[in-house]
Amino acid sequence: MNKIQQIILTEIHQAKTITIFRHINPDHDALGSQHGLKHYLTQRYPNKQVYACGFHRIVKGINYPPSDDLDDEVIKNSLAIVLDSANTGRIDDQRYHLAQKIIKIDHHPNLDDYGDVQWVDASYASTAEMITEILQFMHKKPLDHKVATYLLAGILSDTIMFSIANTSARTLAKASYLLESGVNINELHQSLYSVNLNDFKFINFVQRKAKLYHKQILVAVINDRELKKHNMHPNLAKEYVYALANIEEVEVWGIFIEYIDAETSTYNGSLRSKKVAINGLAAQYNGGGHPLASAVKDVDEPTIKQLVDKIAVLIKENHHVQT
Repeated sequence: MNKIQQIILTEIHQAKTITIFRHINPDHDALGSQHGLKHYLTQRYPNKQVYACGFHRIVKGINYPPSDDLDDEVIKNSLAIVLDSANTGRIDDQRYHLAQKIIKIDHHPNLDDYGDVQWVDASYASTAEMITEILQFMHKKPLDHKVATYLLAGILSDTIMFSIANTSARTLAKASYLLESGVNINELHQSLYSVNLNDFKFINFVQRKAKLYHKQILVAVINDRELKKHNMHPNLAKEYVYALANIEEVEVWGIFIEYIDAETSTYNGSLRSKKVAINGLAAQYNGGGHPLASAVKDVDEPTIKQLVDKIAVLIKENHHVQT
């Protein structure tokens, strides 16, 4: 256990009220980390008040508990733990700053220096892996089945079933520890990755809609009308970026989903790369993330084209460096 981890455990032990936050448009890592931690702390400390904060919770595969409806006073008197949120603008429920003390736990590059206590380490494949490590220090025996399921969902999702580059021996060791709780990994995999016929048709549509740019960049732009035609929620649609993966000639791929709010139309994009780091470029477009898996936010169609052209430059520069 390192010094920062010890400080986090001490803060948790001393706090009477704990509020747990995560990012907007949450994925399984955000929700699994949040609810896994909340469920564990509620069991471990029955006299503490532990709450999960946030508004958006559309995600496929697991029916996570609803967020807690809190007034400002509860947050003001709490220890806030913010998970999987690289920058403050992406925290779902901006009242986190009201808390007495803020702890940031995240596995993205540390581009936004916030929080009284920070444990930020991009060598971890997921925030769920980090939370598992913390809980393993607190609880040597197998965890509660529900806690383990939530955390393992976060690890499996963010590593794409242990297939991304920063999956490590440590990642597999944490997953092994969670499996000791009796989680059925086959059933969990089916929950996360199986699709119904409507999803299947939408995946085919995404693949047909995708266009190849600069011979190495594959992009699908899906508008609101197309989403409604396929009965697809925008937050779920972005997860189907994987439908464009594993094409030999393609170095970078992405899906851009239209969001309409009060007559305003913008696109949010999910980008993936085989080798070229794209998170720095994504940060220029209201986003960020990991070197090979990033997101952009609030862009229009001309900006998407501009972004694609800049990705092409990155690919060319990377090729020159390698040669």
